[in-house]
Formats: sequence, C-alpha cells, structure tokens
Amino acid sequence: MSLEVLRSTIATHNAESPVGAPLVAEATGQRRAERVMQLNNPSKLTDAAEELGQAVSSRLDKRSLESRSIRQGQGANIEAITRIADYYDKLPDMPSQEKLQGLVQLLQDYQNNYSSGGGSSQLTPQDVFAFLQQFDGDVTHQYAALQIAIEHFENTGANDALLGALLNAREYMESGETGRDVRAGFAVAELAHDKAEDLGTDPAVIREHYRDMLRSEANFGVIFDKFNDLIARHHALHQDVNGNEGSPLTSFDDVVELFTTAASQGLEIADTQDEPAHLEAVLTELGKLKSLRTVYEGVHVATKLTGRNFAEFNRVVDELGTDSLASSLFHYLGKAVTSPADAQGLVAPLAPAGVSASLNYTNNLLALHREVPDTILTNENIRNQQLETLLVLSEQLTILEEEQYQTASDTVTFENANLITAGSTSVH
Repeated sequence: MSLEVLRSTIATHNAESPVGAPLVAEATGQRRAERVMQLNNPSKLTDAAEELGQAVSSRLDKRSLESRSIRQGQGANIEAITRIADYYDKLPDMPSQEKLQGLVQLLQDYQNNYSSGGGSSQLTPQDVFAFLQQFDGDVTHQYAALQIAIEHFENTGANDALLGALLNAREYMESGETGRDVRAGFAVAELAHDKAEDLGTDPAVIREHYRDMLRSEANFGVIFDKFNDLIARHHALHQDVNGNEGSPLTSFDDVVELFTTAASQGLEIADTQDEPAHLEAVLTELGKLKSLRTVYEGVHVATKLTGRNFAEFNRVVDELGTDSLASSLFHYLGKAVTSPADAQGLVAPLAPAGVSASLNYTNNLLALHREVPDTILTNENIRNQQLETLLVLSEQLTILEEEQYQTASDTVTFENANLITAGSTSVH
C-alpha cells in the first residue's frame, strides 16, 4: 500500500471517529460548530475596522479625545487648545493671543535656560506671578493665562519642575481672597466690556469696583462711597458743554442694578461648577447689594417724612444731598463701638433746619435702624449699642427742643408784659 493511500485511509477513519472528529475540525478552521473563514473582500475588512474604532471611542470620554487630538508632540502650539476661544469669550478684554503666546514662550525659555545650566535657579511660583503681572494687571486675566499655559505644557510634555511651579501658582490663585477676585472677574467681565462704552469708562474700572464690593469690607460706608465715586466719575465724563447729564449711570440704583446683574451671572457660574463655597460667596454678594438698597431707600423715606413738617429741612437736604446723609449712616453702622459724637455727626449737617427738624429726623433714623438687615449688622451687641447711642441723641435733642420752647415762651411773656406796662403808662 502506498504512503498516500495510507494517509487517506487514516484521515477517513479519524473523521468518522468521535475522538478524531474534533481534531480534524480544528485543522480545517472549525471549533464548536463555528468556522473562521478568510475574506478577500476589501469592503468587509473596512466595515470591521470602523466597528472596532467605534467600540474603542465609546470607551473614551470627550476630554481624553480632545487631549489625543491636541497632543502632537513637543511642537504643539497653544492655539491648538480649544479652550482659548472659550476664555476669550468670557474675558473679552484679556490681552491678545500674541501676548499670551509670548507669556508661554517666556516660561519655556526660562525653563530651557535652567535645564541647560544657564539659569541660577528653577522656576518658582513667585517667578510665575511676576510673568503673569507682565502679561496683565487683572488677576482674572492672569488666572486664565495660567490655565492655558498649564494645558499647553501638559500637552507638550514639559518637565515636572515647570509644571509643578505652574500648578502651585494656580492653587494659590484659586484660594482665599485671590480666588474670590478671580471668580468676580469672570462674573463681571462680559458685562463690564458691554457697558464700558455706554458708561464712558474702562472695563477695568467696573471690574475693580465690583471686586471692591465683594472684598471682606465690614464697613458698608466704604462700599457705598466707592459706588458714589463711580457715579461721580461718570457724571463728570458725560456732562456736555451745557452741563446736561448724558450718563446712563446716574444714581445709586443704577450701580446696584449693574452689579446685581453681575452677581447673578456669578451665581450661574457657581451653580454650573457646583462649588458650595463659591455659591455661598455669590449669595453673600447679592445679600450685600440688597442690604445696601434697603438702607439707602430707608434714608430717603426718613428725609421725606421729616420734610413733610419742616420746609427748611427740605432746603438743607437738597443742598447736602441724600447720598451724603446715607453715607453718614452707613459709616455709623460700620462702627464696632459708637460714641455720642458719632450719633451727633448724623444730624450736625442738618442744624440750619432747626432742632425740631433734627429731632424728627433722628427719630425716623431710630425706626430705620431697627430694620437694618443682619447682613450689615451681624452682631447683636453692636446693634444694641448703636441703638442706645441714637436714643441718647434723641433724648438730648428733646431736652434742647424743650429748652428752646421754654425760652421762646418766656420771651413772648416778657414782651407781652412790656407791652402791658407801656399801655398802662400811656393811660395815666
């Protein structure tokens, strides 16, 4: 029997055998009743590759896909970072992208110089802050530039020393009062840009006034005065040759409305970022604005109530301005301890209107003081001490009014007596 015939006979018996059949099936590309076949159709191979790609991409989030598309090696340009456009939308007055590119290049050159042995020390957070200050004086613009620089160097594979300095600088800028100023800048940036031309000022002025309001300033008189300074600046800028006002920012209410809009935008940002501390800070901002308006309107009511009975009082208030009286009250409310002189300062400018008018106004201030929001008077002991000082002032003015009334009565009595005496003499 030839070798070929023998092989054929063995294969036939193996295929028919319960033991041999699986071995033959595996040899022919079969396993567990399934067969793998090689296809020569190119379209089938293309479809399979697409399905595999979709399966892989579905396992990756958007951020990782963006990183893969951006990561192009050491030569990647910061313009490839898509968030740049987002930052410039939120911060329309941030310096140009060319200046931003210069900042990144400056950081890179500093690190390269250190790595090559030409620098005295590696980059520190203080160095980073110095470079950011050169980029722009606005802390929110600095933070945005720092964020972009960090993303750039993360994507281009910078060394740990450089990234460490940048990350440490960012951690500082996100915390404490600096972090609050950064967030305030994001909240008011677009509004300041849009309103700057109408208000006749630089957007930076509006941003800084908004930050001033948010800083931990216990004396609301300081905040109120800064608001009035902003109004006065706009009045000066918008007066025409005839002295007519053309500024849309003509009152305290206008400023409150402007910054309430900014705070509302900050509230949206805080809600989106889901940061409880940030959210609480923005709610505090809105509380400050509401409290300022409440007391300011209360001063207007107090002056109108007094003016109903004392015409001279109205003339004096017109000369002083209600804002001046409101400022005095806000500063009084900002004192931890008040003296009789502090209370007297609230009514001293009203002296030309007379004691009775001053007493009436003081009593109206007492009613207002009892309604001052807790946002302004956070300490009950301070509230009670201030109220007691105002009560003492009211008592002093009451005594003075009675003395003047008695003096006036005595004068009238004396004059009448003289008239009677003169009449009697003429009769005799």
